[in-house]
Amino acid sequence: MPELAEVEIVKRGLEPLLGGVLLDLTVKRNDIYRVFDPVKSLDQLINGKLIEIHRHGKYLLFIFSKPDAPTDEDLILLIHLGMTGKLVYIDSEDMSLSSMQDLIRHKHTHLVFHFDKGLLIFNDVRRFGKVRLFDRNLLYKTSLTLSNIGPDCLGPDLSPDYLYAQGQRHPTLKMKSFLLDQSILAGLGNIYADEVLFEASIMPDRLTSSLTMKDWTRVYKAIQTLLIQSIYNGGTSFRDYKNARNESGNNQNYLHVYGRKGLPCHRCGRSLEAAKIAGRTSVYCPHCQKQA
Repeated sequence: MPELAEVEIVKRGLEPLLGGVLLDLTVKRNDIYRVFDPVKSLDQLINGKLIEIHRHGKYLLFIFSKPDAPTDEDLILLIHLGMTGKLVYIDSEDMSLSSMQDLIRHKHTHLVFHFDKGLLIFNDVRRFGKVRLFDRNLLYKTSLTLSNIGPDCLGPDLSPDYLYAQGQRHPTLKMKSFLLDQSILAGLGNIYADEVLFEASIMPDRLTSSLTMKDWTRVYKAIQTLLIQSIYNGGTSFRDYKNARNESGNNQNYLHVYGRKGLPCHRCGRSLEAAKIAGRTSVYCPHCQKQA
């Protein structure tokens, strides 16, 4: 599943579309409309100009302005890639490439946005992705948008103090559950939660109430370091993740614990172990990561 780093890479890859006008829209699966805010129709985006692209946690936000319309009538297209979603940009020079044509015709390609600068394709094999359209002024006001999402892991509102306060507010949460809770902080999934806890030397089942400010500072620094490193490495690709040019990343070659159960720890050489926490498999080093 694409996490913050992968979604940030996709966002950067789509920036050439900024300033482009949406000329047309192809809906290849009618049931894709079931994930939209029913008040809005995607047709309202046609002839709109893409003026901003933002990311919050794992969510991408595309802001469209309409000709001669005031700013408060801008529309936001919100896309969450889910487990297998991909957004691929095809510029006019690449339109004839057979690989791109295959993607357009792919049975799991649901939407094709026709911009004057090229095509934007939404492909989602398992169809867990979310696509919603709403007025800009509703961004943080309804459950359909970002009203229940915590601060971005790489944003200015995340700090050791914030993490400590949230840990005190949720004292019985295990650390793995804490890091995965998008209402507390936005952007981490199973991969980076495991890696953050290893980097910070904290066991995944440790209760948040047991962490000191020094512990939370290590957690904060680990979040920043690992996400920035992954972005630099092009994101983590195991099965489905591809960037906006339909290319894989290579951060999977730098992971210390995720997916490495039974293999030697990169620090101490002892075997890594795994446990189910919050319904997810957590891989950890029982020697390097501390319970208290």
